[in-house]
Amino acid sequence: MNRKLPIFVLATVTACACAQQSAVVTTDWKPFVTKDGKFSIIAPKGWGNADPNDASSKAAVEKIKANNPKMAKMYDAPANKFDLYLFDYASDASKGLNNINVTTIKDSGLTPDLYPDVATEVFKQTGMKNPGSKVIDLPAGKTLSYWGELPVSMGEGVSINFKIFGYMMIKGSNAYICTMTTLLDREKTQKPIFDAMAKSIVLK
Repeated sequence: MNRKLPIFVLATVTACACAQQSAVVTTDWKPFVTKDGKFSIIAPKGWGNADPNDASSKAAVEKIKANNPKMAKMYDAPANKFDLYLFDYASDASKGLNNINVTTIKDSGLTPDLYPDVATEVFKQTGMKNPGSKVIDLPAGKTLSYWGELPVSMGEGVSINFKIFGYMMIKGSNAYICTMTTLLDREKTQKPIFDAMAKSIVLK
């Protein structure tokens, strides 16, 4: 595949996972919509918009970039700008991270037939460990679902292991990438919540 794909993986290190639920109840969840109104998703009431350009976020991003050169290339790509950026503010910020970011690739030239190539490129760019992917049907349409583990160096011998769940879907000429991130050891707690979020996505 010749086309270089801009892929987001994770953002700043701030918040953590929600309490385990035997069944995910979404009746009190709230909607979040991109500025152009073309992408919407619902999230638990403890989640909120985050500004990746505020001082604390910028400092965290610069630290991650300095210690992870491969990731720095993705952050610095002009096309890699968040259209929506959400954090789980309700949970214990000292013990982990839950976030979601959404990126739009305008006039992407991609089609669902290219999903296998996209997955290969994602894993090549990110260096995810134990990667996997499959094409699933969501209410938003045929979607590439991919996942993997990503150890991120924080410097001074400290590394944090993240679990990444990505969803790519196509509407018209645009491709939408929704990336959901949590701590590796909280996957079982967070995955049902992420699944409910992914099923709520609407594209216009």
